[in-house]
Amino acid sequence: MNKHVSTSLNQLADSIVTKYNLEAELSKPLCLDKFLTLVSTSLREFMELVLGQGSDPNKQLFFQDEQILALLPEVDTYKADFDRLREAMFYSLHSDGKMLRPALVFIGGILTKAKASDLLIAAMAVECVHTYSLIHDDLPAMDNDDYRRGKLTNHKVFGEDMAILAGDALQTLAFSLLSSNTKQAAQNALAQVQVLAYGAGHYGMCLGQALDILGDDITIKDLEQLGVSNEQAAERLMQIHYRKTAFLIRSSILLGVYASEIGLKTKELADLLAYWAYSLGLTFQIKDDLLDILGNQEETGKPVGSDVANHKLTFVSLFSLDKAQVKLEENFNKTISYIREIESFIANKNEQVFSTHALEWLKEITTYVVNRKK
Repeated sequence: MNKHVSTSLNQLADSIVTKYNLEAELSKPLCLDKFLTLVSTSLREFMELVLGQGSDPNKQLFFQDEQILALLPEVDTYKADFDRLREAMFYSLHSDGKMLRPALVFIGGILTKAKASDLLIAAMAVECVHTYSLIHDDLPAMDNDDYRRGKLTNHKVFGEDMAILAGDALQTLAFSLLSSNTKQAAQNALAQVQVLAYGAGHYGMCLGQALDILGDDITIKDLEQLGVSNEQAAERLMQIHYRKTAFLIRSSILLGVYASEIGLKTKELADLLAYWAYSLGLTFQIKDDLLDILGNQEETGKPVGSDVANHKLTFVSLFSLDKAQVKLEENFNKTISYIREIESFIANKNEQVFSTHALEWLKEITTYVVNRKK
């Protein structure tokens, strides 16, 4: 049996935590830009170690399973073919994205005093799921987009077949990451797997996408002929957005919360953060609808007007541009109100248990979602 000397996932995470002094830095009340830069820089380097050129994710994730390792090829005969899928995965994962969901993982974890190394692993997991959804969204059978995050979409570089497989592999990699964190207690890992699967699966993001696809051919005129009121259409649209976007935002912040013992035991806090996430998700999508009209491709990194071209049901097409902007403001105020409730909850508890400076980042991210240009 072949013996493999490999670096475990936890060792890689610990090396990044040490290099960037994450435990100390994240305990400080950094400005939002510094916080986001620290999260994105450290996470991208962690991604490089796990999935980048020269990495060996099989040995890192399965380092304790000698049977699996024994089946890995020792020679480079098929290295290019073995590497192609990894390259396609890494191409979309390691990009100039906003890293909003990983930042929320860190905020949830910092709030409940989780370990930085556990948050780094969970942050990569949720970004894997988010990236897989983007790869599949861009396919010709879905949104048929050529650009994403300022560069060619995955299927334009690697082909449709490899793009589909890259998305599939990123989704399963997310759960491999969570279940391979050997330093985290089993009940924490189980809660994380459950909340991510719930947010990404047939009740969450995938159902939202299905509802979106099934409504692709329904125009405003069709709704009028079917006797569907604007209110009923708006309800369907909100269900799409809750599931396509908000559920994974909920999963993101709760992945951080569930990385700590305190987080598992504080259901009321988790519930309040979930309500905040639902509201932020809806706010995020209303802003996306507005950017499809008011944005520009250089800033958004994707074609402007694609929703109109594809006859998609959006808040703008349903209510008009002005009313959509009013709804954006209303949802922003609602989202901020949930943060006030979280502050009140913590004030009535032992504040020493929580790191409240993370709530300032939550407020600023809420504001960023409304003001963003991409």
